[in-house]
Amino acid sequence: MGFEDRCFPFPDGSERVVLCTPNRDINFVFTEEEWDDFNSAMIESLYMLEVYSLVN
Repeated sequence: MGFEDRCFPFPDGSERVVLCTPNRDINFVFTEEEWDDFNSAMIESLYMLEVYSLVN
């Protein structure tokens, strides 16, 4: 998911992405840099799951 497709302007003038969770009381908010880091971490996690499945 791209940052530009999901970002919203906030009152402080910055743009952020709001990521909703299954729990209605918990939402995550990311700046563009944080969003890129989050996506990179998710991709690395998928690679590690593939490695673990190959090892087992």
